[in-house]
Amino acid sequence: MPRKKVALVFSSSNTQFIMDRLVGEFDQQGFDAIEYTDGDPDLLDADAIILAADISKLTKTVRLLMQNAASRPPTIAWAYEPVIPNDFAAWANTWASRAIATAQAAKRHQKLMRRLTRLMFASISLFGTGPWGRSLTAKELQFSYAYTLALKSGLNQGWIDGVACSTYEKKDTVANWGAPTTFAPLSIDWKPEREPAFEEKRDIDVLFLGRLSNWRRTTRLMRLSTKLRRAGYNVKIVTHGLRGKERDAVLDRTRIVLHLTKYPWDTAWMRFYMASTHGAAVVSETLSNPSPMRPGQDFKTADARDLEAQILGLLTDEAERQLCVSNCRQTIDAKMSFRQSVAAMIALAEQAKDKGKPCRQI
Repeated sequence: MPRKKVALVFSSSNTQFIMDRLVGEFDQQGFDAIEYTDGDPDLLDADAIILAADISKLTKTVRLLMQNAASRPPTIAWAYEPVIPNDFAAWANTWASRAIATAQAAKRHQKLMRRLTRLMFASISLFGTGPWGRSLTAKELQFSYAYTLALKSGLNQGWIDGVACSTYEKKDTVANWGAPTTFAPLSIDWKPEREPAFEEKRDIDVLFLGRLSNWRRTTRLMRLSTKLRRAGYNVKIVTHGLRGKERDAVLDRTRIVLHLTKYPWDTAWMRFYMASTHGAAVVSETLSNPSPMRPGQDFKTADARDLEAQILGLLTDEAERQLCVSNCRQTIDAKMSFRQSVAAMIALAEQAKDKGKPCRQI
């Protein structure tokens, strides 16, 4: 019996490592996954289509799907970028939609339009994001709005049949739109075959990996790191340039990985995957929805002002720190691996039905 074919369409060329992992996992589950460029008509011959990364840039593929609405295969968007939550101010959503549409349509004075659009999103960040006001830069907020509007457009226009979401926060948001959705985390940094070496010397007490692009994350990190260093602990902050074997070596020396959210309403699980792979525990500020992780068991959590106590608790109790790592690894392997993500996307494609237009079922 011939294997069924899955078409993978990514909007970015710097996601090859994700593509390679996807192809391998689909193969393990009995599917031939093939990468296609934006708008390649051959992708319509697949049994299912997975759209990933920034789908607003897949203009040729969108046009192709809309032109072949009656005959295209089930199409799933894999959403691992942040989606705007449903409780932002209504006026902010309206202004953001108009600003993005105007900027995209502008053919003259594009530099001026970019500046005006950025000013608009700076205002939205300050006054339209509720309790998360000023959490993001205008550029970050604009990207998230553009991504959210592209997803909604695909669902409303019928060229997306369902959304596989990398977090439960995102899944709840998309489900509130009335769209079929499933949980499919981006577990690219999870390496279950690598057993953590707890006996290795770990001279980095606390490690933070990530960009410091907004004031919220920067101020919280600086305050916390200053307190810990004054108490005699080694805190390492890496904002860019650490990859591959060099990053692995640093993580192998780390006792605790600190997680401070960039988008307060959406959890990037990357640090959890990396930390547990290398035997480090995670301490995180309070998450809006930690599922399927279990706060207190898989990781330690607290409001920003109380993170120091959680960190010191693990640094002075090695048995508890190792237990956190083991629990986190078990939860990832049971509920958050690439195996589960691919199976969830396949199941969502099997259930997909185009509104009023029959699609070939996978």
